[in-house]
Amino acid sequence: PSANPLLGIPVVSDLHAQRVGLVAWTAGTVLAAVFLTSIAAQTGDFVTSTPGIARYVDAIGGTAGLTRAIIGSVDYSITASLLAVFALTVVARWAADDQEGSWELILSQPPPRWRVAWDRIVARAGSWPPINVATSVAIALVAPSQHVTLSAEDLLRAGGPLLPFALVFGTMG
Repeated sequence: PSANPLLGIPVVSDLHAQRVGLVAWTAGTVLAAVFLTSIAAQTGDFVTSTPGIARYVDAIGGTAGLTRAIIGSVDYSITASLLAVFALTVVARWAADDQEGSWELILSQPPPRWRVAWDRIVARAGSWPPINVATSVAIALVAPSQHVTLSAEDLLRAGGPLLPFALVFGTMG
């Protein structure tokens, strides 16, 4: 038993048990975002060097608009994929808990089965926002090096849909 009274709350104890994995997943996602954002301008230059693309690039706001589109589509689609893989690893842990007998230990205490499942879903919902926020902050910090300024509204519009996606994906698992 822990002396920390907060660990008596099922959601908090689940997040506490996953703290190392959550930090690792956040760091990995941030590194991917930093790398992909740092090459966005070069990717845009490559695309604009293609003959016949110039009018399409002009239609989306020139090279800065193209770089913004690359950051939004590539970074956040990769982040969505990483969140899906993170959800799968969490669900795999739940399955391992069932096989190892941890599930029976939890269910032998007073909470009903639906409550334990609900607590795990809420804990997962609490684990995805730090990953998403850290990724958006990293993108916002690296984007000026690519001659693009992203507003908080841009980051919310791009990163906001990832939270329901991750929650639905994890809940289905």
